[in-house]
Amino acid sequence: MPPSSNTFSMGHVAIDQFLLLTNPWRHLCNLQLASRLVIIAFIVSFLHGIPVILFQDLYPPLVTGQTSCSFTSIGYSIRYSRFLFPILLAILPLTVRITFGVLAFVNVRGLHNRQVPIVRLERDKQLTAMVLVEVAIDVIVSLPYSIYNYFYTSAVTFPDQISVAENQFISSVTRIIFYGNFSLPFYIYCCVSSRFHRQLVHVLTNVHLKYRQETMNRCRMNQITPQLTVDANMVLSLTAW
Repeated sequence: MPPSSNTFSMGHVAIDQFLLLTNPWRHLCNLQLASRLVIIAFIVSFLHGIPVILFQDLYPPLVTGQTSCSFTSIGYSIRYSRFLFPILLAILPLTVRITFGVLAFVNVRGLHNRQVPIVRLERDKQLTAMVLVEVAIDVIVSLPYSIYNYFYTSAVTFPDQISVAENQFISSVTRIIFYGNFSLPFYIYCCVSSRFHRQLVHVLTNVHLKYRQETMNRCRMNQITPQLTVDANMVLSLTAW
């Protein structure tokens, strides 16, 4: 799945959590609408990623002489570094997630004044905490690479190889941190939510491990035991000897 569709999906999670805690809009949290939004996000991310394939190519830079992948169109390079990445993939998703995450937190605090079952109240608290922590970490890991991409076009040419090496090092470090954002939610949920942690342990031990043991037992039961058949004529001939 493209990174942009993952980013949009993270924004949908914050919006879904806010709607889930708002009674007038709670009916919008359904599987059918979620499936449509995921499909739309995938189509949009796929379409805006097509120019990246068209305007990217391998070419040897004038400074280092080493072949690298870069944009062949200066106009699209400026558009990518000034709008697509910092706005569409960074500022806009972060704004959506922060806004709806804070609204969800406000709604959770207001649940104390309502007649809400304790189980549901505790569950909503943990879900909101998961979303807020994920948003905070998302801001921390996304901003460095977004800032780098925004100011990169103003320093396309470098005076010497040391500057080129420093720029490549900064790009690599910030990019690794940014792409690590897509693998962090699972670990965030395990650390923040005790309910999610217990459910994960239950699925791995009681469900998955039990299913694997039952499968292995069925395989053992289906094994064919070899049987030795002795011909009577052969026995008589051996006895005669």
